[in-house]
Amino acid sequence: MDAVTSATADGFRRATPDDLDRLLELNNEAVPAVNELTADELSWFLEVAHLFLVAEEARRIMASLGFRSINEMVGRVD
Repeated sequence: MDAVTSATADGFRRATPDDLDRLLELNNEAVPAVNELTADELSWFLEVAHLFLVAEEARRIMASLGFRSINEMVGRVD
């Protein structure tokens, strides 16, 4: 089983251009832990990366619980 097939079976999928706005938002919310990116930089990365995966299953589970981001879940105990 190749890495992409294994990854998609584990709840990850290849990133698409439709993901870029949200990925850019998530990245830039994490500054200063990561470097801030522009939309052009992230688009370039999508074009050249051999393996650019996003966590699909985690997104579905978060949405079913009513969360839009991991930041909304942090610290919740209910």
